[in-house]
Amino acid sequence: MNTMSEIEQAVRYLVRNQQQLLFDWLAGELGLEMRVAEPTANYGAAAETRELLSLEEYLEIEEKGSVLHEYVAGEIFAMADPSQPHEITAMNLAASLHAHLQDRPCRVYKAQRRLQFKCFGDDFVYRPDVWVACGETRNTEGDYVDEPCLVIEVLSPSTARIDKREKMISYREIPSIEEYVLVAQKPAHVVIHRRTEQWKSQILDSLEDVLELRCIGLAIPVRRIYKGLLP
Repeated sequence: MNTMSEIEQAVRYLVRNQQQLLFDWLAGELGLEMRVAEPTANYGAAAETRELLSLEEYLEIEEKGSVLHEYVAGEIFAMADPSQPHEITAMNLAASLHAHLQDRPCRVYKAQRRLQFKCFGDDFVYRPDVWVACGETRNTEGDYVDEPCLVIEVLSPSTARIDKREKMISYREIPSIEEYVLVAQKPAHVVIHRRTEQWKSQILDSLEDVLELRCIGLAIPVRRIYKGLLP
């Protein structure tokens, strides 16, 4: 495979998730921020009229399919499989949170769990990389009502701009959220925003720094977040 046309043809044969992983790799190598995820094709009646999908239609697609999606005011976006560094970073964070909270009425979730909420009157469903909900409130079916206090997104080149801007605005509209954390995959770079500080950013860019999660009373050394990834 030596010519540009051969490379282009090979890329076209990749499925969507493989294409996004490729773009993530290219963006990381070139230092770019891109969003390659596009609204998933409409289904059913919406495919003929190009109407936005209802929340119920989105949930039906989720139940029937194997690919995870996020829902933003009628549009759905397919989520690519995370890269190995992305997954290791998220697991390191989730492990620290779980060990700290296992004897408290809190739950640690990863992206497999949907976070559903309203923002400016529209329905949203995100799948944060790691998030924590505390409290004992349950609905009539006995399930916990998700009231997250902490949301953490591990940045990928293809979605970093969305996490830093659009999701930042949306998460602020959830009254229970007290802290929003953005974690780069490399080099070590963590940004925390707190409601009590009017969402001003605190930047941690040394492995010797400590991430203080005040809403749950936990301090995580930045070095631990990147265990297995950085020297």
